[in-house]
Amino acid sequence: NKDHIVIPHGNYTYFGERKNKKEAKKELGLNDQFLILHIGAIRKMKELENIYTFAEKVSEMGANFIIHSTVNIPRVNVFGFNCSILIKRFKQEMQIRQAVSKINRVKGVTIDERKVSFEDMSTLISAADILLIPRVDSLNSGNVPLGFTYGCVVLGPDIGNIGEILRDNNNPVFSPSKDKEDLHTALKEAFSAAKNGIGEFNYKVATNDWNWDLIGFQQKKFFEHLLLKRGLL
Repeated sequence: NKDHIVIPHGNYTYFGERKNKKEAKKELGLNDQFLILHIGAIRKMKELENIYTFAEKVSEMGANFIIHSTVNIPRVNVFGFNCSILIKRFKQEMQIRQAVSKINRVKGVTIDERKVSFEDMSTLISAADILLIPRVDSLNSGNVPLGFTYGCVVLGPDIGNIGEILRDNNNPVFSPSKDKEDLHTALKEAFSAAKNGIGEFNYKVATNDWNWDLIGFQQKKFFEHLLLKRGLL
């Protein structure tokens, strides 16, 4: 009978005000086509593979896909001169480079490994129609409230509280381990959700339910409850 309460992650308004989507795209030198964005590190080979699967469909649908990311896939450790380990490390590096190159060759896809500046963050995310979370085994992601804050539809894996929050708010999810058809279906659902105003709904959730005044109040009330229960207040 432990005391517990679920308090959501607060929104990301400290990156700046949400901008008009059309004007934000113009600032980035983009046209009015749909924009899918992934922002953050790529941590698994499977994430790269899924990003390529999404990129293929994005290109087919005539949209833009910006991947503002670094590839932080853990490499095989090399200690001393061990020929088999060196070969394994070399093969891994080649696999990663080939996968990134493959994605970069897809029409409409831009990979940018530079860190997004604080000043540019609100423009980049305001411009996006869909924010992609390509995680395959993470239970949570700050990109959920980040996307909601700037009125994006968020497309993410149906795992942990990522899937729970997205499903509860009518955002599409995908199974990271399924075949490409499942990923393509999820992407089409994301396009449909964006056209049907789910991004605007997400913005209202972030503004009304995840604002820091409310989050701070919930935390304060919970700790007051604990202190009162223990006779410390």
